[in-house]
Amino acid sequence: MRYNKKLIVLLLISTIVTCYTISCHIIANGHLYVNSITGEVFWTSGPTGSFFPWPKAPGLLEILTQLNEVDLFIFQYLIRTWALSGLSIILWAITGLYLFKMTKISEQPRISKIRSSGSAS
Repeated sequence: MRYNKKLIVLLLISTIVTCYTISCHIIANGHLYVNSITGEVFWTSGPTGSFFPWPKAPGLLEILTQLNEVDLFIFQYLIRTWALSGLSIILWAITGLYLFKMTKISEQPRISKIRSSGSAS
């Protein structure tokens, strides 16, 4: 069986982005504290966790520690705005459309062969 490389790459990227998004949201909901007055964001325990390169929960020591610049950017602009979730949905839509287009194209020759063989007899 011949594999379509574009489809495999799209499936891998969509799966990785979806897993990253889910992990980020789980960690953000369980381990971050946002000060409602100042807007500062803290890890609820230490040593600090991280959102990059892969989400990692903080340690068990109960202490408030500030997020570094990269984690703060990811939280403020990608997690809080649901941009990561939107990106994941868009990637799966592109993958689904590509798969639909690919199956539609692969079915056309088969149908035309059936029609040509049926009309010849």
